[in-house]
Amino acid sequence: MNAAGLRDQEFETFYRQQSAALTRWLTARGACPADAADAAQEALTQVWLRWPHITSHRSYLYRTAGREMARIWQARQDVRFRADTRPSTVEAGGMPTRLDEGLVRQQLLTLPARQRAVLAGYYDGYRDAELAPVLGMAAATIRSDRRHARAGLRALTALLEQDPHGLMLRRAYADMRDGDPRPTGARLLIARSWSRSALHLADPRLSPALPPLTDYELTQRRATSPLAGISPDAWSTVASRTGLLTVITDADGRVLWRAGDRKVLRRGEEDGHGDGACLAEHTVGTSGVSLTLAVGHPVVVSGPEHYCPAQHDLVCAGAPLRHPADGQLLGTICISAPWRAAHPDMLKLIDQTATRIRQQLKTCPAPPGSPPPTAPHRSNRYREPAR
Repeated sequence: MNAAGLRDQEFETFYRQQSAALTRWLTARGACPADAADAAQEALTQVWLRWPHITSHRSYLYRTAGREMARIWQARQDVRFRADTRPSTVEAGGMPTRLDEGLVRQQLLTLPARQRAVLAGYYDGYRDAELAPVLGMAAATIRSDRRHARAGLRALTALLEQDPHGLMLRRAYADMRDGDPRPTGARLLIARSWSRSALHLADPRLSPALPPLTDYELTQRRATSPLAGISPDAWSTVASRTGLLTVITDADGRVLWRAGDRKVLRRGEEDGHGDGACLAEHTVGTSGVSLTLAVGHPVVVSGPEHYCPAQHDLVCAGAPLRHPADGQLLGTICISAPWRAAHPDMLKLIDQTATRIRQQLKTCPAPPGSPPPTAPHRSNRYREPAR
């Protein structure tokens, strides 16, 4: 067989292995089925054209597909912005009557991946029967996930748009401190975290319940962490570009590495969030790190949603770091910004950074003393139900 024939055979095998998986990956990141299929086909075409010159075909395929999906979204957003600059009206149920794609893309990441895909497909006009085979779910499950996703987005939209100065959040926090387990104005996700935090920290103004690791203990944790082989460029560039405090923790919530401007690093130490500190819920209450560990998906914690009053002037966005082989929770990555200066794309930024880290983990050798990958499991006892 000549070289051209061998290339055709190799690509055909690669296409069969990757086409459906790539489409599902794009759909789970918020693309509608049609856009996901288009982006996947364009990416596979680019791989075919450059096949002899690519070292890692799968990595190149997914990078290209991600860029193509971003191009499709940007082109559609530009067209819609030029065609209709009128503000979208809101129905009695609280959801926009016209798809505000920019808002949805920013907020979809606050939902579990399955709800994300269901909601995106719904607003792109696909029926449940069409989505079911693509997502591998029953139509009834799709309807249930869509109901929970819409409820979650309504709550988040109300907080971000109707309460820009945090008056509702401050009132909800005060009601929580007065003993109300479900204060008006607080997201269900936050209210549950506050309740769990109160079991361990009766007074949120107190210092963290656990002392930080000693230098020796921190060195040992870093050396045996599966995250030890990650290149600093994969995550510290977030801090260098933005100046924001960027933190990586292990699955216990212990701070392993930090980056950021000198001022924000000093602020973190003053808040008890220095190297080796424990940022789990039972130690510091609700925060970007602790909530990410509890629910297992990307989250934003804004101002008074933090359990500790010292952090009410911050917005934190966190994302879980999972082992690419078995999905085991290895830790979190979190960025913090002043509440008034927070950017709506913080969640998108941290989720993209977590994705880069997961890609690097595929090629990183396990450090000495770290446990081998295991079968997929639920990694945190505080995991929230999908709502």
